Amino acid sequence: MTEDDPLAGYPAMMTIEQVSSALQVTARTLFTWRRENAGPPYVVLGAGPRPSIRYPRQDLRQFLAARKVAAGAVTGD
Repeated sequence: MTEDDPLAGYPAMMTIEQVSSALQVTARTLFTWRRENAGPPYVVLGAGPRPSIRYPRQDLRQFLAARKVAAGAVTGD
């Protein structure tokens, strides 16, 4: 992980735990984002009550880039 690329060194398909660590959010936050269709794109692998969730690293980069705010910009806080 670097300051310029928090996803450097992670695999192309990241687990919930890896994304949580890289983005410094909880797994619960990722769950909420998925439920509310508000977070980064993800892939569902398998079927049944507990399928595997993976996040394509390139999609995470695009998700972060789309939310980048310039210094001094008003964000509505």
